Formats: sequence, C-alpha cells, structure tokens
Amino acid sequence: MAENGCHAVTRYDDIVSVLRDPARFSSRTVTGPQAGAELIARLTGDVAGRSHHGDGRAARVAAGLARRLGRYREVLLSADPPTHTRHRRAVTYPFSPRRVAQQEPAIRAVAQELIDGFAGAGEVDLVAAYADRLPVIVIAQALGVEKERLTDFRRWSDRMISVVGNPNITDEDVGGYLRALMEFGEYFTGVIARRRADPRNDLITDIATSRVDEGLLEVHEILPMLQQFLVAGNETTGKLISSTVWTLLTHPGLLAAVRADHRRTEAVVDEVLRLHTPVLGLYRQATEDTEVGGCPIPAGSILWLLYPAGNRDERQFPDADRFQLDRPNANKHLAFGHGPHYCIGAALARLEASVAVDALLARLPDLRLARDWTGPVYHPSHVLHGLGELRLEFTPAPR
Repeated sequence: MAENGCHAVTRYDDIVSVLRDPARFSSRTVTGPQAGAELIARLTGDVAGRSHHGDGRAARVAAGLARRLGRYREVLLSADPPTHTRHRRAVTYPFSPRRVAQQEPAIRAVAQELIDGFAGAGEVDLVAAYADRLPVIVIAQALGVEKERLTDFRRWSDRMISVVGNPNITDEDVGGYLRALMEFGEYFTGVIARRRADPRNDLITDIATSRVDEGLLEVHEILPMLQQFLVAGNETTGKLISSTVWTLLTHPGLLAAVRADHRRTEAVVDEVLRLHTPVLGLYRQATEDTEVGGCPIPAGSILWLLYPAGNRDERQFPDADRFQLDRPNANKHLAFGHGPHYCIGAALARLEASVAVDALLARLPDLRLARDWTGPVYHPSHVLHGLGELRLEFTPAPR
C-alpha cells in the first residue's frame, strides 16, 4: 500500500500462511513499521530538547531511556523464536483453560458490582461504565493489584493505549505515555520482588516464579509482558463486550435466542469477533526474498495482515457480511491471530465477554438502544477497532 509503504495481506489463507511462518516473517514490527521507532525517537528527543546542559547529560539520559524502552519491543507479541518460545512457555500455565476457568466467580462479581453502579439510573454509556472498565479490573485483580491502586492502574492503561495505532499523537500523549510507563515499571518491579519472596495465588506470582530454561525470567522481560496484558487484553476485550451487546440489540430475534439459552452466548461472541474484529491488523517483516499469494515480497518488506478482511473472506466464511448464529466454523476466525502467536489470552477474553453479557441481560431485562443515540462512532486507529460509546436505556432496577 502506497499510504504506509506496506503490502496488505487480505485473503484468509494468505494471512494464515504468514502467521504460521515466523522464520520468514518476523514479528518485531508487530504494531507498524515505524510506530515503535518513532515513539522512542520522539520520547528521547524530548528529553534531549528540554535540557539546557552542554555536558552531554541529556544525550546520556536519552540513550538510557531508549535502551529501557527498547526492552519493551521484543516480548511475546513482538518477539520471534527463540525469545518468543521462552516467553510463551512462562505464561502457558497462567492462561491455561483450567486456570482461566478459576477466574469466573471473580469476573461475575466485578460485573455485578459495575452494574450496581448504573442499574438504578435507567440509562448508561455502556462503553465507559462497563465494557471498558470490567477487563481492567479483572486483570488488576488477577495481578494482585491493591484496591487503592486501581485508579493508578486504570490511568496507566488509558495512557498506554492512547498511543496504540493513534495517527495524531500529541505531546501530551507522549508525555503521559512516558510517565505511565515509568510509574507502571516502578510499581510492578516492587510487586515482582514481593511475589518471589512471598508467593500468592495470582497471575503475577505464576509468571514471576515460572522457571524457563532452568531459570526465572528477568524483571525487564516480565514488565513488557504485563504491559501487553494491560493494553492488548483490556482494550480488545472491552471492545468485544460493547460490540456483542450492540449486535444483540440490532439483530432481530438474536437477543431472544440468547435469553432462551445462555449457552449460545459463546457462539454469539465468536461471530462478533469475526464480524467486528477488535484488532484491525498487525504487521510482519519479511526476513528474506519470498512471495505471498503469488506476489513477490523482497526481504525487509513490511506486510500488514488485515484480520477483518480475512474474517470476511467468502472462501472461508460464505455469506461473510451477514451475522449467522451458530455458523459452523465461526471459531476459525482470525481475531486472536493464528499459529505460534495465537493470543495467549483468548480463553480469558471469551470468558469475560460471555460473563459480562449474560450478567447484563439478567439484570436489565428490557435493555435497548437509547432513542437519541445517533449510532456507532469509532476512535481513529489503524490497530484497534471498537465503539467509542454505546448509549442504552432500560427500566431502572429497584435500589
């Protein structure tokens, strides 16, 4: 594509072939060909530009900052084997289906508490009051974050997300991201040390005490993992929850079908993931001269894998633009990626979305779109996709 210098990969089979081949297609530029480098350059340049010292101190600070930020660039989502293999091994147990299933009571409790906060009002922006908040609280609890630090945790999440796929990053975004990153790192460095000295039954203990290659992960490896859980997991799951509710309220008969059998919620969630994919696309870089779908790809080229396009490929999903409850292969969608980098948090995201939707429908039986809501509005991003707000009405629940 001339607009961003990338080759757009849109066919389902081609996307899958790239995702299955990390040797030929590196993940180091996963969020874009320039995003990480430009952010680091802007942050370090800001440090140097604000200094009035001529003794080289600014350059040393900028270089140190670049090294610290650079460590966040090759972890899990943005790493290749063998580094990716090592990191993946460390988080396999914490995100295993059995471990995730143990979180269901906690997720239901969070959902009920959030609904309590607006059930008596008769109206709500579901994105701000519920969908965006639930995943943040769930992951904070799973990481053992103290209740008094939840406000900080949400602020760090918001600041880190503000630069993801944002085509119009401001100086305020850059400064806020840097402050959040430093505060986040300082806080969790302490938490990691405490969990290794005094293990608990939480996600961060699982990761901090996991032994891979006969040793523990370094702190500078764990911190970027936690950041990815915070940014990638929270933002995408929140968008999934709001998109699922919107879909239920805009497809005749669908809400009634789910109310009649809550076991169908999971099928709805998968079809929403296919039709309203929260991740618009991630990137890969060719490590050698190759080809994709018959097109020559020179070494060093950037490929933009457009998951929503693959999820609407008629060859894989007939009548792809139509929502189809119980679509036979709905769970073959690409919303969680494919291959070695298949989303480690997929089971947790599905569980959170299903629990969140079921709890909402149970508490607010006449849930409906607000009469004066003008329809969906999306935040500009080339990475993330979801509703900016979802205004709903319902009969106020008795207090």
